[in-house]
Amino acid sequence: MHDFSDPSLIRTSEQFKAALLALERIGLPAKHREMLLVHCRAPKHTISTVQLAKEVGYPGNKTVNLQYGTLAKRIATELHYKPEPFSNDKPYWWRTLASGEEGTLNTEDRFYKWIMRPELVQALQELNWA
Repeated sequence: MHDFSDPSLIRTSEQFKAALLALERIGLPAKHREMLLVHCRAPKHTISTVQLAKEVGYPGNKTVNLQYGTLAKRIATELHYKPEPFSNDKPYWWRTLASGEEGTLNTEDRFYKWIMRPELVQALQELNWA
C-alpha cells in the first residue's frame, strides 16, 4: 500500500530551482509553467485535477493528468529522482511535484487533489515565478 499523502522531502528548494531553470533553458512549454503557477497559487497550494484542467484550459482531468505527469517526469530527471512505482513497476511521476489527497464524496471537492511540495512552492516563489 502506498501513502500518497506523504509529503516527505525528496529534494531541497535549491535543487528544485536548479531543475526548473534547467528546463527553462532547454524549453519549458508555456502550459507546463502555467500548471505550476496555478497549482502554486491555489489555496494551501492544493488543487483538484479537474480544477487544474479548467484553470489551465485543458479539456479534462485525463489531459491534465498526462501533462502533469510529463512535466513531473522532466523535473524528476533533472533532480535525479524516481518516485515509488505502481504495482506494475511504473513510477508515480506526479509525486515529484505533489502529494495527494482523495476528495470527499457529496461535496464539491470530491475529485483527487494534488498538494504541491513545500520545497517546490519555495523554489517557485524564490524564482519569482509565483
